[in-house]
Amino acid sequence: MNFLANLKAAALTAATLGVVGGVSPALANVQPSVQPRGAQTNHLLAQTFGNVGINETNFLVVAAPGSAAQPYRLLIVEQVQTSRPCWNIVDPNARPTQVNDLWNTFDFTGVCRLQKDSNGYAVRLSGQDVAGARFEVNNRGGDLLLQFAPGTTSRDRITIGRTGGISPTGFTRIYLDPAGH
Repeated sequence: MNFLANLKAAALTAATLGVVGGVSPALANVQPSVQPRGAQTNHLLAQTFGNVGINETNFLVVAAPGSAAQPYRLLIVEQVQTSRPCWNIVDPNARPTQVNDLWNTFDFTGVCRLQKDSNGYAVRLSGQDVAGARFEVNNRGGDLLLQFAPGTTSRDRITIGRTGGISPTGFTRIYLDPAGH
């Protein structure tokens, strides 16, 4: 697999499964590149992450309405408990696919997890963290594209998912592209 295919596979995995920081299992056993020091002992505090399979039906990758500066943003929603649904898909066969954002209608604490920024997920490539990686949702001709930028200053964008249009509510399911394509 070439570098671009590896990068795309890493970004795709991170977008769907790479929710970290005690929220969900991350993707590999590594220590963070910046290790905090204990205040009293001045010893390095290490944090490792395991690699655990998940039920993908408990996750939703969605483009959500944003602001004037960022019209659409990426949300990764996880259904943690089944007591109430976190979302509802209006017509799963329609493109674009409208998402009813049920998490906005009740106190979702303990029921749903929302990851709204890069503090909620990590990108790994060949077992190493990709520093400065970020995801963007960009409107290209009425299709919302989930794009991966491999660094904070990189102009490169790799499209790893798309919506097939914009739903009437703006909350639109992102369909991830198969890795390596």
